Amino acid sequence: MDTFYCFKLPEKLVDYRSKESYHRLTRSLAHENAAPFLSLSSCYKTQSELTYCGLSTLAVTLNALCIDPQRIWKTPWRWYTEDLLDNCRPLEVVKKAGITMEEFACLAKCNGAVCSITRTEDTEQSFQLFRDTVISVCTGRRGLCDDPLHALELMVVLFHRATLTQHGEGHYSPVAAYDEESDSVLILDVARYKYPPFWTPVRMLFNAMLPKDPVTIKSRGYFVLKAKKGGKLGHYCSCNRKIA
Repeated sequence: MDTFYCFKLPEKLVDYRSKESYHRLTRSLAHENAAPFLSLSSCYKTQSELTYCGLSTLAVTLNALCIDPQRIWKTPWRWYTEDLLDNCRPLEVVKKAGITMEEFACLAKCNGAVCSITRTEDTEQSFQLFRDTVISVCTGRRGLCDDPLHALELMVVLFHRATLTQHGEGHYSPVAAYDEESDSVLILDVARYKYPPFWTPVRMLFNAMLPKDPVTIKSRGYFVLKAKKGGKLGHYCSCNRKIA
């Protein structure tokens, strides 16, 4: 059986470990276009199962938003991992097929987050809305953030890897920063065994969300998440499965 150790990024994507990435991230931080970066990087992890990109991304995002899961991870600690995100579907089912955008949003909501979901359309209006949302989240404007280095809202994208000329199909990951000069965003890829974090042009990322998901027969898209006020978790998700 063939085995693999990481893939090289396609030419138009910039490796996070490169000198060019250093310049982009430096600019983003200096221009206050990287509100999510510190929060996300402090919690960033590699997905523990090949189909767990959605669960891993959500766990990273919930921890970055400082949401208390109110459930034990390892005694005595409460901390989000994929294993705690079993509210909507049994983990054994997720291991086989992953999760849809609707299931991602449901999981986010029943774990203490407010979550908006937007499916992209092949129109300039849809692109501009996406780009505006990227900039708004990365600058902290949407959350009226007092501290430009601490995000009150975070963004997650579901994109089609092959459209970015990567190996694979649908994939979830969080957005960490925006560089105005190159009009690109930093994706903290949770499949770090496959690809490192990378910068991609905003337009290219948008195009990678347009192909239809074979499960839902709908385009992919993005989410904006923030912590629910009050921080109290519900006992039931919208899928009507009781939280353990």
